[in-house]
Amino acid sequence: MAKVYHQAIAIRTGLILTSRKPYEYVPKAVMENENYRLYWDTLMETDRPVAHNRPDIVIFDKVKKETNIIDVTVPADDNISRAYTEKITKYEDLAFELKKIYNLRKVYIIPLIITTNGLVETHLGENTALLGLDQDIISTAQKEVVLWTTRIVRKFLVNG
Repeated sequence: MAKVYHQAIAIRTGLILTSRKPYEYVPKAVMENENYRLYWDTLMETDRPVAHNRPDIVIFDKVKKETNIIDVTVPADDNISRAYTEKITKYEDLAFELKKIYNLRKVYIIPLIITTNGLVETHLGENTALLGLDQDIISTAQKEVVLWTTRIVRKFLVNG
């Protein structure tokens, strides 16, 4: 699911030009052009130690001086609302530090959540729009989550 969003962001920002199937896409740790810097699963350096400093995706908009901290989670159905709150709280310190270090105008913490059964968390549409992405990406992400859940279950049954 994170790869689906990373690739879409990279295309939207002009960091890559062609789209690949989600299972073929391999994100680079850092991608950059004159307007954007995109991180994938990278430790974010801060002046003050921060407990949670490795989100899934971080995108710096150099022109607007804004940053999106994006973290993806795939919880069980009954943990969906708690997962959203936990992600917001988890990255507040990192958001504060990045804002201070890079003199940013705004830092957004954007949790992207789809459950193991493919249920979409209420804020996913809004957060997808905030990233400037088409809503169609949600169904692609859902498909990837359900396929991964199926692979895990199959592996368990075969090796079980």
